[in-house]
Amino acid sequence: MERIRFLHIPKTAGTSFTDCLARIYPGEKFVFTGLLKDDFERYRAMEASERERIALISGHCPRITGIPEIDKLPIITLLRDPIEQVKSHCQHVSEGKNPYWRELYPPGTFELDEFLESGHLVLSNLQTKMLLGDEGYRPITGETRALVDEVLHVLQNDIVCFGIVEEFDTSLMWFRRRLGWKQWPVYRRLNVASESKRLTFSSDQIAKIRALNAVDIEVYARALDVFHAELARISDYLAANLEIFEQEQRLWALRLKAPSSAAPIEVQPSRTWEERVERAFHIARTEGLDALLQEIRRYIRWMHEQHVHRV
Repeated sequence: MERIRFLHIPKTAGTSFTDCLARIYPGEKFVFTGLLKDDFERYRAMEASERERIALISGHCPRITGIPEIDKLPIITLLRDPIEQVKSHCQHVSEGKNPYWRELYPPGTFELDEFLESGHLVLSNLQTKMLLGDEGYRPITGETRALVDEVLHVLQNDIVCFGIVEEFDTSLMWFRRRLGWKQWPVYRRLNVASESKRLTFSSDQIAKIRALNAVDIEVYARALDVFHAELARISDYLAANLEIFEQEQRLWALRLKAPSSAAPIEVQPSRTWEERVERAFHIARTEGLDALLQEIRRYIRWMHEQHVHRV
């Protein structure tokens, strides 16, 4: 059984990504809530046979858990622009979606300036804290450059691969290539902020967030360079597969909106026959026969849907 761990840094599109991963890794799931003592006790209380059936471990927990069978799993994660990540967390707390935060900030009591001065660990270099964390959220002390170097070492040596929220679809294609996923990682947009309750941040508040996240900001800048260097090596693969994925994602989104009794959704072919033949040769040459067979099955499925729709 294939198994994987998604290191879910809060407010990095992780809810949508976890939903996607659950379809790719069918089986039992274990989700860390972020309350580490309770999470560790809950995991250790499970029967051994139950733990062995877990295919996907996700949720909010530092990289090193101290639980051997978890710590040996391949880890993937998503990074986000730290300014936007903290702004999103402020938005999340202000909307009272989470019981933990709602208890601390009951409806009508959230004040942005007060929250930014609160010292909550989620406001300051959280991405670094989770990537360097060892059975807890490691305090960020020391020289910035040394910390950034340490995080980059983790990203390049202890994480199988990482994606970037601001380049989400491209990141999914990178995960698919790196991890050998056969199916398309279509997703739903979950846990989205309410537009009607959107917070407005002043320049002083942005400056405060920037000061609190000096390490994460540098980590993100350097991680972007690493990410883009990796993608440059598979540019042909990305160009070919992103086009197909966008069509698959569009069809998936329409199917989610459609009533279960609705007729199949008609999708116009995106290529002429000449283009399809050229693409088939390209896939066979660059990705192998398995990838070509998958493309043929996808097209046959589309043709079948059109036939059912016309009937």
